[in-house]
Amino acid sequence: MTFAALACGCAPAADDAAPEAVGVVTAGLGGDVSVLLSNAAGQSRRFAAAAELRTVASACSAAAIAPAGATAESPAYAITAGHCVVDWSTAAAASRPTLDAAVDPMSVVFHRFVDTQDRAQAVAVRRVLFATMKGTDLAVLELDATLGDLAALDVAPFPLASRVAAGAAVRLAGVPTGGFDEAELHLRLSEGRLLAPAAVLEGRWLWPVTLPFRAPSIVPGISGAPVLDTSGRVLGVVSTTTQGAEGSGCGVGEPCEVTAAGATLRPDRSYASPVVGLGRCFDGRGRFALGGACGLDDGFGVFAEEAPAPRPLPPRLGGAPRPWGVVLSGDAPEVRAKVGPLGTTDCRRLEGYGPPVARDAFGYTTAAVPQADGAYVLCLLGTDGGRVQRWPTAIPLTVDGTPPTEAPRYEVRPEADGVEVELFFAPPELAAYRVRSGPAASTSCDAMDSAPLYRFFPLWIPREALPGRVCVAAEDAAGNLGATLAIAVPAPAP
Repeated sequence: MTFAALACGCAPAADDAAPEAVGVVTAGLGGDVSVLLSNAAGQSRRFAAAAELRTVASACSAAAIAPAGATAESPAYAITAGHCVVDWSTAAAASRPTLDAAVDPMSVVFHRFVDTQDRAQAVAVRRVLFATMKGTDLAVLELDATLGDLAALDVAPFPLASRVAAGAAVRLAGVPTGGFDEAELHLRLSEGRLLAPAAVLEGRWLWPVTLPFRAPSIVPGISGAPVLDTSGRVLGVVSTTTQGAEGSGCGVGEPCEVTAAGATLRPDRSYASPVVGLGRCFDGRGRFALGGACGLDDGFGVFAEEAPAPRPLPPRLGGAPRPWGVVLSGDAPEVRAKVGPLGTTDCRRLEGYGPPVARDAFGYTTAAVPQADGAYVLCLLGTDGGRVQRWPTAIPLTVDGTPPTEAPRYEVRPEADGVEVELFFAPPELAAYRVRSGPAASTSCDAMDSAPLYRFFPLWIPREALPGRVCVAAEDAAGNLGATLAIAVPAPAP
């Protein structure tokens, strides 16, 4: 059995209309950079619903949407990425949705075109009706306006798409906060193409279905921007990207695609959270409502208030097997659980879950993590009689007990009054270094597990301390210590 609620937004209904042909229809796009949009003559009016989202803590992009059945008197709504409006740094943010919450000052700003800056219109956000990073990265905002008010501002909200197809041409419209000169930080448009749907792991977040795509200029501020089909319907909102990723460890800013073979960072790929099916979360008058046919998380279940850190961890802690350390909260009195390999365990499927146990007797606080190296996921389902949690809580964990085998990377640079030695990182294998340096006769390479950590600044051995020695042991992202390398630093020739 698969949870039907999770199909919403990820797979089209069987009776949806077939997608029309797609193609590149916007002149000047398809290159290596997004283009600024002008609208003085109304030529880009169809993108006026793409907006800047301003919050107390950050700035993202957003899009006004038009649910089916809405009228001029219906509330106006915008969608964006969940991480734009929630505190994503906590374990709870990865397992609990935010529902119908008051907001600190927050607004969406329409008409951010480069040539009509004096016409920009800010509309306040009244409530965060839904926001999550659990299973997807999505937020629904109620604006302090009606659709009629938006029409008076010459903003025509985007309709929601009912189908999505791999290979389709797409456009993205958003307002960057970086990546360009300040004079170019206005509404920009880029064009790309969807790839096949993929599961994504980034830090502690596991998203079973995303819409991968390739498009230029996925820079800061573009999170939450609408991903549109060529008819201007919203397929998803921009969530994350590997553009600019510096590592390959599936951490924050390094999203990895998850398959049965493992989790792999794919260069130059970006990912959108799908909104196909979101229309079922609005009633016949265009008003947002959870429950019923809406497939979004309704907030019932169990949530992880504490969970393993979102990085590789060794299987043992203090000489004993490492415990999962999961602490639960929530309104479900019972919980079912299963653990399996990340790439082949689908938390949305009931197969493999154990029987319900009282939440207070939940065993994965003290139970040991798997001892073999690999990526795993702990799946949790809250239950209350016949009621079952709609969106399972998924807790990913990477176990790594193998020391790094890659040799430290370094450069020795002789100077007139000494020698500088610089070390270079390459996470996840070369994530940190333990170092000692000084005169060769008095610098020991023993017990490197207690040596100081390298602090990013080059080591310096003055001329009078030469010949010298630098002792280096690499640590991987899990903290496993590799073999010690002794670097001999000879005295300069007389």
